[in-house]
Amino acid sequence: MSRKANKFNTDNYMVVYEELMKVSEARDNFHEFLKQAHNEEPILFLNDVDAYRTLYKKTKEQITQYTNTCISPGSETGELQNKEFDTQCIKLMSVVVDALKNIIDTYIGGGKPKELNLSKPTYQPTLDIFDRLTTLISQNDMKPLGLISLLDPFELFDRIVSHVVLDLKYDQFPRYARSHLLISFLWKKGEEFTRSIALNVSNGYSVDVRFKPNDFKSQLMTEKDVFFAYTLAEDTPDWKELTYSEKPNMLQTFVSKTSYVIGQDRMKGMKLFKLVMHLPYAVEDVWATYCDMDTRFTLDETLMKDFKLLRYIPPSPEAIEKRNITTSSMRDVIDRDENYTVDNPPLALQIGALGIDMHIPLLKNRDLPHTMTSVYDPSINCYMNIGHTCDIEETLRPARKDRVDAEILFNYMFYRMGDRSTRFIHTVYTDLHVIMDSDIVLNRIWKKRSKQLQNGFETLLALKTENGTKSIDTTKINDHFQYMRAVEENLKLNRNWYEEYQRKKSSNVTVP
Repeated sequence: MSRKANKFNTDNYMVVYEELMKVSEARDNFHEFLKQAHNEEPILFLNDVDAYRTLYKKTKEQITQYTNTCISPGSETGELQNKEFDTQCIKLMSVVVDALKNIIDTYIGGGKPKELNLSKPTYQPTLDIFDRLTTLISQNDMKPLGLISLLDPFELFDRIVSHVVLDLKYDQFPRYARSHLLISFLWKKGEEFTRSIALNVSNGYSVDVRFKPNDFKSQLMTEKDVFFAYTLAEDTPDWKELTYSEKPNMLQTFVSKTSYVIGQDRMKGMKLFKLVMHLPYAVEDVWATYCDMDTRFTLDETLMKDFKLLRYIPPSPEAIEKRNITTSSMRDVIDRDENYTVDNPPLALQIGALGIDMHIPLLKNRDLPHTMTSVYDPSINCYMNIGHTCDIEETLRPARKDRVDAEILFNYMFYRMGDRSTRFIHTVYTDLHVIMDSDIVLNRIWKKRSKQLQNGFETLLALKTENGTKSIDTTKINDHFQYMRAVEENLKLNRNWYEEYQRKKSSNVTVP
């Protein structure tokens, strides 16, 4: 075999966030990238939390050892009797308290030197625990075992760490994974090191698409659709970056390198498209703007005037009762029509008519009758509207002979980043049946659509919130498609969607 064939090629590897963060040199390289991007606060926070975990574990082990030797043999309640023990334990814990105070004073809450972009509901529980701790200390009510439980890093930081990691994985890490800084680092460290933090994708990589032709006919929406939305939102080697800009706010667009085939007939050129956008407004206001039919055509100029709701069906009482009794089975994920009916769906259904104006001379407009649902995921503070094309009865809406039928799966995801900041991720999986060079045409359409959506959101939100000085009154918006009703009724299912998605991934359960 020739030397050329054996040459190390960094393009053959996909760096994995979780593995990279376990290796100090690789983590330092990512830190350098964040520093150059003027956004090093998240990784500094994670480093300090890791150090705090180590300190807490060591201190707890020492206190446990002391406890085993200082329990009074004659005490029925097992209370600690040794004052010297209390003094030593409190002395040990004071170091942990100081470390906790330093993290809070540096990162958590408004006006801190390295303030993280967090919403108040994300960080307030941590401040509440710290307030309880400082109150006990000020009152000299310091029982060692009680104090050590308040210092538990999981209870203090798990919610914040999850938020910070999600931000890094969705925003900065995709750019880092394609950066010259990382490529140079991997070249320097060599292939053996690269294997320790990356997957070999030299034989190709594509998203695991388990949709079948019938899925684009069914009017049902199931958890399969929700989990697939999270799959598409993640970064993979199959995503090719189309554009990146930071003004007026961050906007990044992607297209899949792979064209996907579903079935044997029409769906032979399905492409994946994604945009990631930051908006400096509260997630509730961004979601309300998206839901408002009075301004929807200003927000999205591709929509044609027959865009309307045809039928709304709430989630079935049986689905709600079943969910509150037991967890869903994998059969619910795999099967769509066998377990449920449109009249008794597992999730609320919003069935509608949709025409897309291609804005390209000589190209007919596309017809996309569709079904969708809307959910709120409390585990990551995210509103989602997800759907796909489907067959619709002639009695609901006659077929449009003046348009070309097309297939699409769409996801709109609105994540709360801070009290006044939202991450918007929009993914589309589609074949618009463009006869000419479809890659060039579709890429151009997606870049134009992404910029238009950014301009639409920025303009409408500035108007509706008076430049962020007031919240939108949701009772006054025209929620024609009943997005908010679907969210409220789907909440009765008590689902933490992203947590379930992560558990299925970590347990090697197939996630579509």
